[in-house]
Amino acid sequence: MSAIIEDNTNLDKLIKDLEFIESATITVGLVGSVDSDLLVSAGANEYGAVIRPKNSKWLAIPLLPELRGKSPRSIPGLKFIPPKKGKSSAMLAKSEGGHLTPLFILTKKIVIPERSWLRGTFDLQSFQDAVFEEYEKGIQDFLNGELEAEQVLHRVGLRAVSEIKNRIANNDPPFKDLSGLTSSLKGNAKPLRDKLRLFNAINYAINGKVAA
Repeated sequence: MSAIIEDNTNLDKLIKDLEFIESATITVGLVGSVDSDLLVSAGANEYGAVIRPKNSKWLAIPLLPELRGKSPRSIPGLKFIPPKKGKSSAMLAKSEGGHLTPLFILTKKIVIPERSWLRGTFDLQSFQDAVFEEYEKGIQDFLNGELEAEQVLHRVGLRAVSEIKNRIANNDPPFKDLSGLTSSLKGNAKPLRDKLRLFNAINYAINGKVAA
């Protein structure tokens, strides 16, 4: 009776690779090394926030792009203009030739409404369908020998990032509108698109390793 020898090398590798895919963790959002100020801004938009002054009576909001990041104390000769009747905001203005030019709005608090760019997108059925579709295609391509196991995970991560960025770019479903003042200061009315810092920083990681 002749012996039957089976080569299970490929089958063993296939099972091992499928187990790797099954057990892997894909993290999507702000991953890796991200500036702390961007993390604060992203978190404030994701969950909403109320910002109040810590060591002064007012929060100063610059009215000119070149004043962003500057303190009113660094500008000499500013004149305090108290709130109008029934209003809560004051102003700091500079007097030039008898004309007052407002440079800062002073307010007691800034309310940032929740604009959940991450959790809110994850909850969308369209997002879940798109990511699962990419996963199914990746598995099929893997079984056909067209992809390595880790490439399946990269495809899923890339698709998830793409779906989040598309939602931000298209504002669909819409996020809460920017205030008129914020829109004028930023030069556009698109939420979460200020200088594209958040948009460009969205990425994914596989088992803690950030995608290049």
